[in-house]
Amino acid sequence: MVPPATPSVIQLRVALGVSQAELAKLAGISRHTVMRAENGRTVPSPLVRAALARVAEDYLTGTHRAARVPIHHVNPRPRDH
Repeated sequence: MVPPATPSVIQLRVALGVSQAELAKLAGISRHTVMRAENGRTVPSPLVRAALARVAEDYLTGTHRAARVPIHHVNPRPRDH
């Protein structure tokens, strides 16, 4: 069962004063991912939670930097050289 909403995503977006699309851009995720998390259709994956946590940390520290690389381009495993 999926929770009815993910308040932390909604609270973050409201605190930033941004739209779903703007939050998605800041986090490097899709607007649909934000929308599904907000309406409780899905539970955000660990990568999505990390991206949103980064945006929240940036907001709290005042850096407000936008993601330069979409999260689906991030490889969490280090490559062997």
